[in-house]
Amino acid sequence: MGQYFLAYVRDKNKKRGKTFISSCGGLKLTEHSWVGNDFMQGVCKKIHNKPSYVYWVGDYFDPSEDEAKSEMSSDCVSVDFASLWRKKNAKELQDTFDISDKYLVNHDLKVYVNMCDYIDMLTCGKTHDKDWVQHPLSLLTAISNGKGGGDYDVEGLNADSIGVWKGCLLEITDNIPKDYIDVTEDVLFDDDI
Repeated sequence: MGQYFLAYVRDKNKKRGKTFISSCGGLKLTEHSWVGNDFMQGVCKKIHNKPSYVYWVGDYFDPSEDEAKSEMSSDCVSVDFASLWRKKNAKELQDTFDISDKYLVNHDLKVYVNMCDYIDMLTCGKTHDKDWVQHPLSLLTAISNGKGGGDYDVEGLNADSIGVWKGCLLEITDNIPKDYIDVTEDVLFDDDI
């Protein structure tokens, strides 16, 4: 059986974050983690020029696990993600936002992903395939990947990078921050390369 994911986003200046679920009520990680997906575009729009802490949480996430506790403490937020699934006021998000000319920036690590280069590397320059490129934001911030069907393949390309940015201060920007390192080639997610 598969697990369903939601996005938890907290602006760096706010104490509480917002929970976003897809208009379908939740989707498996690889069902919605595409550059052309409206939900992914909506979350990207929410963090465009707005540094935020981001977690992509699967409903099989167990907040009592030791690893999970350390992840939560790094964000200085005490959140029971499992309870977010029970809340009826979880916000739905569906939007249009072109990320192909933007940068996904990790301010904690001082690195960025050049989304234009990322998409080109995975499509070999074919523009008609760009919407079907796996989106790095949800994959880099995923919690509990590998616990259900529809998760990113644990033997897939760069599977060891799944979740390594969870809880980091991230932002979508129009320009490369000064002195940040390009890690685009290191975070490619695609089984067909």
